[in-house]
Formats: sequence, C-alpha cells, structure tokens
Amino acid sequence: MENMKKTYDDLWFRFGYATHSDANFREFQFTWFLKRFGLDSLSFHEIIDGKTVLEVGTGSGAFLGNLITAKAAYGLDQSEVGTDIARQVYYKDHKNIHIITEDLMKHEGQYDVVIADQVLHHLPDTYKALEKTVDLVILGGVIMFYVYKKKGLVREFMDTFLRFFTTRLSTGGCLLFSEFMLWLGKTLTKISLPLQRWVYWNIAKCFYNESFYYDNNLRVNYDWYSPKIAHRHTEEEVHLWIKKLNLTPDHIHIGDSGISVKAHV
Repeated sequence: MENMKKTYDDLWFRFGYATHSDANFREFQFTWFLKRFGLDSLSFHEIIDGKTVLEVGTGSGAFLGNLITAKAAYGLDQSEVGTDIARQVYYKDHKNIHIITEDLMKHEGQYDVVIADQVLHHLPDTYKALEKTVDLVILGGVIMFYVYKKKGLVREFMDTFLRFFTTRLSTGGCLLFSEFMLWLGKTLTKISLPLQRWVYWNIAKCFYNESFYYDNNLRVNYDWYSPKIAHRHTEEEVHLWIKKLNLTPDHIHIGDSGISVKAHV
C-alpha cells in the first residue's frame, strides 16, 4: 500500500490541479459516469441531494464538485498530496465538503451513498476492498463502483507485458513512456479516429482526447502504466461479488474498459 501511496502522491503532485482547471475533462468524466451507472443529471441528484455521500479514492477531488448538493460529501484518499489539493479547492466556499486522508481499509463510518469509481482495482485485493466499501453504506443505502474488465487476449497480453516494465521504471522513465503512448494515440487519431480506437481497445492503451489539456491526456496514460496494481476482472467475478455481498443491483454496465454497478445494500 505504501508503494501505491507514493505512486499517487506523485501523480497528483504533477496533475492534480489540471483535473480542476480542465472543464472539458470534468464534463467528459461526469457524462461518462452518468452513462455507466444508468443515470442522468436529475436521477443522480435524486440519489445524492440531502444525503451523506462518500467518494472513495477522491484523488485531488475533481469529482467532488458534482456532490455539492449533498447534505455532506466526503472525499477519502490515502494520498496526502491529492487531498491537500482538494482541501485548497473546496474548503473556502463549500462547508459541506470534507476531505479525509486515510487508507480505505482503516476507515470507519456509515453513509447513505458510497461511490468507489475507478479505484478498487488498484488495491491489493479488489473483493476485500469492495467488501469494506459495502460495510460503509447504511442498510438500504446505495453503492456505485467500477472495476477494470478483462479485455481480449492480445490487449491483455500487451497490458501485462508493457506494465511489467513500466511499473519498474523510474518516475521519469514512466512519464516518458506515457508521453510516447500519448503521441501514438494523437498520431493515430490524426490518421483515423476509428484506427486509434481499434488499436486502443485491441492492442495497447494509447489515450488521446483532443478536447483535453495535454496534462490530462498524459495523466490518463500515466495512470495506467505507473500503478503497480491494476487488477482486471470478469463479468462472472463481479456477479459473484454481488451475490456474496447480498447487494441488490439496480444497474450493471459492461463497457469496453470496465464494469460499473449501482446497487442497494
């Protein structure tokens, strides 16, 4: 866990403010979130308005801006750098937003809604992390979580092969590799967007979105190639977790990159 903390302290030091200043990035992320969890803006606010909401893995807090109508919104992350940025952004004007610097597995509390989006697969045991997250939801409350999905054989082989080396590089070396993959994504996009998407989903992650700031394009690639832990899971695994944890699923979305679940506890 200390290695993961170091990885994300470094990531948020380099990219934490960019996630707040890039409006196109924030809009894209929220729209993608709503789509994956079967929501629109109205139904999302019906879930969170006037409720206590915990976001697990808040990072530098870019998503917390969508939770300002909650009775109280809590951003939980073990990264001191990320949570310091979140405090700087929110504490002056949003008294209902609270930042907690703590390891998920040590956190205690109960919340109406818990969101664990794009985080649990970076912990040593995804299921145990999900089990802990479910324990933080009040009976009858809502949990929303997303985990990476296992992809095709070639992409899985390339992910394992490339990450074997990139997770062992120095920070500078991994950044250079991530810059190369960003360059590759941008070059392929200029040739043909369908070509870039085919390579992206079938060969290797080379993210590029022309509407994002450069730093956020780089961060998305670095966030894949840098963390030592990035578990991928099957639909069967996720359905088994839902059953074992006695969750009542409201919506399950199987996407190209991952599996999103909204459920009642």
